[in-house]
Amino acid sequence: MRIAIPLTSDQWLNESLGIRSNSFFEKQGALTLFQKIQNVALTVFREICYAAKAGYRNISSLFLAWGYGELKPQADRSGLVVAFHGLNGQPSVWNGHLAKFEKYREEGAKIDLFAPPLPKRGHHSFDDPEMKPIYDQVRAWVAANPGKPLTILGQSNGSRFAAHLEQLLRDEFPNTSVHVSLTGAILYGTSLIDRIKSVVPPSLKTLSSGSAASQKLLESVRQPLQEGVAKRKYTMYAPTIDSHVWERGSSLPILSTNNEIEEEHYLVSGYGHNSIVDSVVDEQVAKAWYWMGEKNELNLEDHRSTVEKVNDLALTAINYAGSLPKKAFRRLVSKEFPVAKSVNGRICYSDLPWQGKESVGLNLFIHGLWGHPTDWNRHMERAEETCANFHTFAPFVYGRGNIPLEQAAAPILEALRDYVREHPGKPINIYGTSNGARIATYIENNLTPEELGNSKLRIVSIAGVLNGTEVVDRLVDYRLIRLAPLHTDLKREFRFQSSVARNLMGDWAKKQKSWKEAGSDVRHYYCATTGDELVRPIKSSLPQDADANCSYRVFHGQSHMSIVDASVEDVFGWLTA
Repeated sequence: MRIAIPLTSDQWLNESLGIRSNSFFEKQGALTLFQKIQNVALTVFREICYAAKAGYRNISSLFLAWGYGELKPQADRSGLVVAFHGLNGQPSVWNGHLAKFEKYREEGAKIDLFAPPLPKRGHHSFDDPEMKPIYDQVRAWVAANPGKPLTILGQSNGSRFAAHLEQLLRDEFPNTSVHVSLTGAILYGTSLIDRIKSVVPPSLKTLSSGSAASQKLLESVRQPLQEGVAKRKYTMYAPTIDSHVWERGSSLPILSTNNEIEEEHYLVSGYGHNSIVDSVVDEQVAKAWYWMGEKNELNLEDHRSTVEKVNDLALTAINYAGSLPKKAFRRLVSKEFPVAKSVNGRICYSDLPWQGKESVGLNLFIHGLWGHPTDWNRHMERAEETCANFHTFAPFVYGRGNIPLEQAAAPILEALRDYVREHPGKPINIYGTSNGARIATYIENNLTPEELGNSKLRIVSIAGVLNGTEVVDRLVDYRLIRLAPLHTDLKREFRFQSSVARNLMGDWAKKQKSWKEAGSDVRHYYCATTGDELVRPIKSSLPQDADANCSYRVFHGQSHMSIVDASVEDVFGWLTA
């Protein structure tokens, strides 16, 4: 369970430093007795498992060269990730993160990774002279790549080094944008140090709760950004039970009273001070990925070896088989979802959830051919956490989508127009998979800049059959198309680059130009998988246009069905980046 913490200034314990009160956290993180017992048990279990894993990592590091301990500046890089481990830790704490970043690099991303071992294993202050060689390597990289974005990861005491480095860059390289992403942070210190101060070495006394060093660090971070300083963002994750940082306000402090620094605060249950690192790998990596601007690059060259392709094929089959019972169970226990009905000869959705109510935004989920709204369950759960108080609209597509595109899309388009009329200026997120992505594209094509107004529009397309698929072409070639339970019109529409597909994407390209000319805030996120058994080639799911604001992600080892659940963290990393 992840609880998003709103920025509520009147809950500060110390207004000058923006430390949250414990009563505030108790209110926001209230759990039932059963949930508390479950939380404690899971936390202890995962901390033990993490300790065993960390021990293995540390032993392995004695025999394997650490490849991220030195940063050699190269020009023309697109971004840098710097990762600081915690007290008595090892840089191998970031193994999961680095492995995911490496996959991006294998796909052509020009990002550098720097996870140095801290001097004395972190037994020193964040401004200790021994840290200068590490900071200098980052300075040299920034000087060689002016204006390129950085993401700084920090765990526990490493959070202090991360915040201090952000301060140095703010002063010395103001045009460099920086995203600081922290787990189990100890920015304001911890009273644990006060309790055991008799056995704590002098080097750690700056970690005591409210120490002068802690106050100085927070005060400097919270200073208003000077003119010309690039964007700053802090994302902070804290466990509900932290054995090291007793004051959760130290892990989730308020850093900005004037919104100059963008902040995201999360409480994560079931994980402890150390194991929380592995619990948020996907989310931290996704946010870092989009922060560094790699989101706009699309490279469809397949550099996988034969062994990797075979491995991905096997993994795809496993993920496909695993998604089938999950899909069936969701439908079996599903609640009721909106159904389009005929009203006075017109097909429409009635009883729309936002009518006559206040709204802060809309999440619209569109399932695929013969799909079900529950296919979006994991996305809807994350949307409730990430897009707090948004209205959710996850209807059954009319005819289960097995009808011509315009007929399937028209009732949903009408419902969306009702929303923008009743709630002008509110953000809208549209999610579509397979044929649902095609419907989402049709809806975008038929919205006008005047209808959208100043609303932000985000469109997520997963395994979309946007340009048709050669699978249908092969069925036609082998005279098997009659066996496919498709509507007669869809047998034509789904052919690769059919006239309907060409018109759809041609209208989409024109729409991008009109969005751009009107200054509309419209962005797209396209996901595809090399293991897609229904949409071939995958470029059908990944449209490109010079005027479009698009981000892309190509998965391996996922099927047409399983990619929906697999894409959750990437999708919401993009939405919140």
